Amino acid sequence: MVRRDCLKRTKPTKLKPEEGLTILNINCRSVNNKIPELHQDIDQVQPDIICLTETWLKPDIHTAEIFPCRLGYQIYRDDRTSGKGGGVLLAVTNKFLRNNQNFINTH
Repeated sequence: MVRRDCLKRTKPTKLKPEEGLTILNINCRSVNNKIPELHQDIDQVQPDIICLTETWLKPDIHTAEIFPCRLGYQIYRDDRTSGKGGGVLLAVTNKFLRNNQNFINTH
């Protein structure tokens, strides 16, 4: 499920070599019960890219419940639709996105 409602069309930002790129990678083992901790990590680290594995999300859970628009990320999800576990989520800060292209196969 791709969330398009929060993407603002902006010119992409090129990083200066001294700025680097910050990536936050978390194996959640269910993100639903860890949302406050996730938001705290995002506030502290201020990552450019967030990779969540083992999200355990299902299609009936809206992305905005985990990543409200105020956080400033475009979200790409691939939920496991059968069984328990699985699922990945990729969040990319809006400042790096030029347009609304879906670059991950979500199903």
